[in-house]
Formats: sequence, C-alpha cells, structure tokens
Amino acid sequence: MFYRERLYPSPAMLIVAALFAASFGLIAVPFSVPLAIVIALVAGVAVPALLWASAPRITLSREGTKTVLRCSGAHISLGYIGDTRLVDEAGIKQALRAENEGRYWICYSSAVPQALEVEIVDEADPHEAWLICSRSPQRLQAALATE
Repeated sequence: MFYRERLYPSPAMLIVAALFAASFGLIAVPFSVPLAIVIALVAGVAVPALLWASAPRITLSREGTKTVLRCSGAHISLGYIGDTRLVDEAGIKQALRAENEGRYWICYSSAVPQALEVEIVDEADPHEAWLICSRSPQRLQAALATE
C-alpha cells in the first residue's frame, strides 16, 4: 500500500448529525415518552455511526502487476492518469458548479477544504479528470508521481 486515507466527517459534523437524528424522537412524544427516548437514542447513535462507516476511502496500491488508485467505489490504473493539480476550496466550488457537470468524477467530503485534480487520459473514460478531496493532497500527489 503506497497511500491510504479515509475522509472521516469532522467531530462537529458528527455532533450535529447526532443531534438532528435524535430530534426525530420528538415525533413520538405524543404517543409514548419511552418510545421517543428509544428513537432518539437509536437515531442519535446510528446516524453518526453510518456517516463514520461510509466515509470515502482513498488508496493507491499495487494489484498484481498494476498500480491502482481507488476512491470510494471507483478505481483506475495509473497508466490512465495524466497530470495532477492541487485545488483549494475556491477551486472545489468552481468544479462543483453546474457547467462542469460530467467533466469530473468527484470524491467529495464537505469536511475537507482541499483536493487534487487528476487528469484522466483514457479515451474510453467519460470524465476528463477526477477531483479527489484529501486532507493531504500533497502526499497523494507525491505518491502518484513516484509510481
């Protein structure tokens, strides 16, 4: 494994998600207070746990004779990767605009304000580039460059 990262939600996001999910227990208060408490506890734990478990993974590893970049469910061999470019928060917002629809395959996390744009040189791929949010895009860029 050459590079591995998991884009976990920020602690603040997990707390907000827990409080929001727990508020669904209020719906059951007119029917049963104990039921409302159970719903609040289950939802308040389950939603942040699901956010944590479903956090996108970014890996760069050797698979057989090829080196493969994986982001969430997508993967691409390094032979189809061109230039890379660091992208700041403003660049991410620009890439997410409607006029860029279809141009990028996006691995996005709102908790991460920086990304790496990876050019795709595969003619069969419908996307021009991947936009990969990363807490350490310089490390990812360096790992891609050394392979």
